[in-house]
Amino acid sequence: MKKILLISNYVFHYRINIYNHFYNELYKLGYELHVLSDEYQDGGDGFKFIKHEREFTKVGYIKAIRQISPDVVINFLHLKDRLIFTLTIYCRLSGIPMIYWNHGVNLSKARNNLFNIAYKLIHILSSAIIIYTPNELKYVSKRNHKKVFIAFNTLCFEGIEKDNILDKCAVRRKYDVKESKTVVFISRILPYKQLDVLLNGFSDRKDIAVVVVGAGINTLQLQKIDASPNYYYLGPKYGKEVDEIYNMGDVYCTPGHIGLGIVQAFFWGMPVVVLNCRHAPEIYYLKDGCNGYIVGSEKELKETILFLLSNEDTYKRLSQNAVETVKYEASISRMFGGFLDAISYCSSKV
Repeated sequence: MKKILLISNYVFHYRINIYNHFYNELYKLGYELHVLSDEYQDGGDGFKFIKHEREFTKVGYIKAIRQISPDVVINFLHLKDRLIFTLTIYCRLSGIPMIYWNHGVNLSKARNNLFNIAYKLIHILSSAIIIYTPNELKYVSKRNHKKVFIAFNTLCFEGIEKDNILDKCAVRRKYDVKESKTVVFISRILPYKQLDVLLNGFSDRKDIAVVVVGAGINTLQLQKIDASPNYYYLGPKYGKEVDEIYNMGDVYCTPGHIGLGIVQAFFWGMPVVVLNCRHAPEIYYLKDGCNGYIVGSEKELKETILFLLSNEDTYKRLSQNAVETVKYEASISRMFGGFLDAISYCSSKV
């Protein structure tokens, strides 16, 4: 059986479900998926792929590659992971095809041509490149487009049976949420997520709950939540618990830099409202006026959310479109297809 080795930095819980799905699909095709990382966040779903955990060192990782003896390596590292060049060059010299999987460049420094020289070199040295959406293709030189593949970045929802998740009323009772309409913020709480925009906007709307989930909240944000009876901070949640909270929500709002949360919100039929600012590649899925809205100011963000919560026909249309977006544009099978195309391309070049 051929071996695929995915080399990753810290593996978040949601990635484990994705890699488990990839393991199952690759196994059917005669491949074995190995994942090598220095740390894994266990979300409680277990590991189907072959897991390797090593200290993040040059000697340790090269030794692991030799021991595993992969047919193809997928490189999911960043420039700050200093081993990226060492491992890329090692695989190239060893005749092992290496696929670079990422945004193409550091999107926060996308216009820094000097900084991006390093990425261009990685692109040249790699046997293939996987990007998240077509929007990142512009960061790859045209001469390398022939080896670029798109794996539409998403989440794996296999095993989630919506009928077995607590309904909205039951979840409200569980967390003592008294309001009938709910805006949810579910994300790691980082400054560029702009949670304060949401907290500043709805303290005067006692009929609307603002529910915040995620690690990293600061003292001032907690004080704002404690001061408003319609605000709730539930801490970090994973697995079935976080699905319950998504199911409770009516509108999803991470004002700044939305990422994969948009996919989970759409899966649960929630329209999404965000500010017009720099977002992660998954903003590709948001079609303004179709499954959510991109707005230009904090005032417009509040007005748009209130409009959605008070206009049933518009809400139902956007909610249905959100579900269809995941089904047709952000499915796990579509993501896997991009990886399989890249693997097949590399295998044909050996």
